[in-house]
Amino acid sequence: MRTRHRCAAFSAVVLASSLGVLAVTGPAHADPAASLVEDGVYPGAAAILAEQNVRLLSGDGHIVIADCATPPSGDFGVLKVYTTDETIGADGIGRVCFKVTAAAGWLNLEVPGVYEIRGDGQRAGTGHEVTAELTTEAGDEITVDVDPDGSTQVGLGADPNNPPTILLQLRAGDGPAAVTGAQPAVGKLVTDGKSCTATLIAGSWALTAGACFAPNSGQGTLVVGPPAGEAHLVLPGKAPIAITRLVPRTDRDVVLAKLAGAVTDVAALHLSSTTPAVGAVLSSIGYSRTATAWTSDTQQTAGTTVAAVAATTLSGTFSGPVCKGAAGGPVLNADGDIVAIQTESGQAGCFDTAAGTTAVTGTRLDDLATWAAEQTAVPTSLSFLAPRDEGDGWGGFRSIALGDINGDGYADLAGLNDDGHLYIYPSRGAIVDGGASFWAARDGGDGWGGFRSIALGNLDGGSDADLVGLNDNGHLYIYPSKGVIADEGSSFWAPRDDGDGWGGFRSIALGNLDGGTDADLIGLNNDGHLYIYPGKGFINDDGPSFWAARDQGDGWDGVVSVALGDLDGGTDADLAARDTDGRLSLYPGKGTIEDMDTSFWAPRDQGAGWGGFRSVALGDIDGDGNADVAALDSDGHLYLYPGKGLIYEH
Repeated sequence: MRTRHRCAAFSAVVLASSLGVLAVTGPAHADPAASLVEDGVYPGAAAILAEQNVRLLSGDGHIVIADCATPPSGDFGVLKVYTTDETIGADGIGRVCFKVTAAAGWLNLEVPGVYEIRGDGQRAGTGHEVTAELTTEAGDEITVDVDPDGSTQVGLGADPNNPPTILLQLRAGDGPAAVTGAQPAVGKLVTDGKSCTATLIAGSWALTAGACFAPNSGQGTLVVGPPAGEAHLVLPGKAPIAITRLVPRTDRDVVLAKLAGAVTDVAALHLSSTTPAVGAVLSSIGYSRTATAWTSDTQQTAGTTVAAVAATTLSGTFSGPVCKGAAGGPVLNADGDIVAIQTESGQAGCFDTAAGTTAVTGTRLDDLATWAAEQTAVPTSLSFLAPRDEGDGWGGFRSIALGDINGDGYADLAGLNDDGHLYIYPSRGAIVDGGASFWAARDGGDGWGGFRSIALGNLDGGSDADLVGLNDNGHLYIYPSKGVIADEGSSFWAPRDDGDGWGGFRSIALGNLDGGTDADLIGLNNDGHLYIYPGKGFINDDGPSFWAARDQGDGWDGVVSVALGDLDGGTDADLAARDTDGRLSLYPGKGTIEDMDTSFWAPRDQGAGWGGFRSVALGDIDGDGNADVAALDSDGHLYLYPGKGLIYEH
């Protein structure tokens, strides 16, 4: 027995009919247009409470209350919970039973006075691996591993002096259960306490309804970034894949979900660019309730006849039930392309629904094909070679910079970590396909938690890069390089405070913009302007190390971050800018610093797909004279794009 905090429950689905379980019945309900998000609320819980004095709260349908007389199925019977309260259960002895219907599942409940739990195994070495979470009268939370083929004593059963315990959760296995279906690109979306359907539309991206992630099935609070809780996609025949990033629409209930890894052996479905006509018959897929079961791990299909097409939705009637769990499921045209996703229905014929209607509402996607393609595009650029994956393990970094810290001619990487440390990775002088382009990290110490952005560049005309840090206190600090990368301790001298007034900047970069020997600084300001601060050629101990700002004009509101580096083999730095649409643009440097937007030539579009990077840096990692790109992915991977030495238009 061990004490621990309760953990958040996964949700998943399973076909629960024909298992001999006690039917979950109760007051049926269905709104005329009810959400298709499976919220996990236990069906018929009020009736079960009245009949058996057992309070069932929520679950994923894999662990359900059952008649204790249910005959075994092979080596599996029912899980038996014994209590000191004889009013609990249906047989008058204080016993209530549960059926585990899949390898993984969970059920939240409240059963007081529990003293023994009997596993469902029918002989030695059989039965489900189940954990039970309980609490005592004093509020101590306890987790026990239930003996799969025997009895486990808890509370009073383990020691007559123990206080009574309340059973709070039963959990089988680990994570979402497996799913099946004829369409390999359509999977079960599993979030904390909810389940929906999602479709693979690119190697690392799935599309579903925003309501599957938002609190209370509302989409308004969704923002670009990681999901609020754990979320996984389970495709047929595949292990669960974590979801690391969300890109929602603001005009409709649609969200793109970035996967932790690419699915390379499943053909993604395509979004249609043709609006369905009134009267068209479409097909839909979803992991949903059926007519007789709470949940299903098998794809359910239905037909939809279009009755009306609005600006962002289409409506019609369905044949075959469209039930909870189908939210986000694809609605396909005759060519097999996605025209919409399912969001609401009248849920006639669905489990726990007495009446209902056959009305169904979907969210249109036929006008989002371009948007989805831009967001899910694999970041490529004609100005760079194909990316090299440096591996994962970079998830804790929020800002990276490239610069030659030790003066050996190769750009090293500095990373600002969420643990408050600065880590330096010396370059090996080559970009290695498959990782290991840098030596092991040197810990530059803590005390960096207050910095939002860092940059590396040669500020004093030497051969080694100094570090500039933008602090949350509104100050800019300069750390002169020692010319070596220390194995322990700082590789930089004590910081010089370059003054306050930097609170409005969200991204900075260093680079030689005017062909001199010292780096200049650019700052992306929240006022929509880009400012250039020419370097003085020395680091001032007291006062600014840069000349007054040159305003490059407004129109930079849509840019989220900037970087500087010599991309075309010249003597002056070029500018890389990422915008809110996930596009990367390169601005060739003119070799001079002027006021009002004259220091760079017109931008060259490098294409979409760069929005998933939290930080991008430029620097010559392999010493060939051309700046390379280091990009920190939201999945925790670092990608290196070797520079070609030329700036191309996309």
